[in-house]
Formats: sequence, C-alpha cells, structure tokens
Amino acid sequence: MVRYDRYVYDHDIITAILDICGVVHIGFQDKLCPYVIPMNYGYAATEDKLLIFVHSAQKGYKLKLIEKNPLVCLSFSAWSNFPDRPCA
Repeated sequence: MVRYDRYVYDHDIITAILDICGVVHIGFQDKLCPYVIPMNYGYAATEDKLLIFVHSAQKGYKLKLIEKNPLVCLSFSAWSNFPDRPCA
C-alpha cells in the first residue's frame, strides 16, 4: 500500500532528516543479486537539487558496478540506540 500522505516534499524537512541521519546504504545491482554498502555521506541542497557525496577510492568493486549500471538505490538511517549509550 502506498501512503502518498506520508511523502516528504518540503525542502526544510528533507534537509532536517539528512542532518540527523549519519549513514546512507547504497544498493548496486550485482548480476542477479543486490550489493549494499553502508557509507557516511555529505550533501548539498538547493531548492531544486539534492546532491549526495560519498567517499570512494579511485577504483574498486562498487565503481565497476556503477560502470555496468549507474542506477543505484539510497536508504538513509540514523542510529538511535547503542548498548553502551541508550536513547534518552
């Protein structure tokens, strides 16, 4: 079921979400299987564009996958609970 009422379009809310999330999981297509890598990220946002920056070496497996298929999936997450630092 698609919940269109829960979509976020507001620029300020989107950047607030990105500010509290510390990790982006990037999903690549690796033949018939997904290949997902958690990474730290930075971003630049204007009213009409959102750029996500991640650090990468000049060569490697994920760059080979991007060359084969540049379409990727991004999922952002924020850690909110650690055993030694529980949430308030």
